[in-house]
Amino acid sequence: MNSFQGNGNLIFLKGLNINTLEIKGKLTVLDDCNFEKFVFSGKAEVGNLLGNTLQLHGSIVGKNISAENIDIFGEFNLESILGKNINIKGGNGHINSIKGDSISILGASEEDKRNAINGIDNIFKESFFKKISEYINFDKLKEHMNSEDSYIYIDKIVGRDIKLKNVIANYVEGTNIEILEGCKIKVLNKNNI
Repeated sequence: MNSFQGNGNLIFLKGLNINTLEIKGKLTVLDDCNFEKFVFSGKAEVGNLLGNTLQLHGSIVGKNISAENIDIFGEFNLESILGKNINIKGGNGHINSIKGDSISILGASEEDKRNAINGIDNIFKESFFKKISEYINFDKLKEHMNSEDSYIYIDKIVGRDIKLKNVIANYVEGTNIEILEGCKIKVLNKNNI
């Protein structure tokens, strides 16, 4: 299949090979999904995702993600992420292992959450999101956004350039590591290459 755009509640069986995939709503991918570009907004439950460019906004639970460029914003629970450029920003999340060249992991601060709540209120004014609200409970999402910082829990992070904020990690290894506020790192291994 060359490309697919869809809204609503979608289920893909295993072995999906597609060039461009754009989904808004609720998605279930039962097993491997190969893509060139995958843009998703909503709630997803996935097996293994493999491709070039991945943009996920919302909530995702799954196994393994492997892509050149990965942008994730929201809540997540994943086994592993492997990529070249990895940007993760969001609320409470857990990932067992992340490996990449350039990694930025930023847990949401109080200000980020306030901006997100205001953004959700503005989003409700758009007709598309009135329709998508049948599948996603935005009131529940706003309820979970309290005034405290949200942390991202990661067992192991390995990369070259790493930037962390509000991250709790057991092990971090890299060449250029920037640790911002709210981080708790058990073992830090800085390579001098």
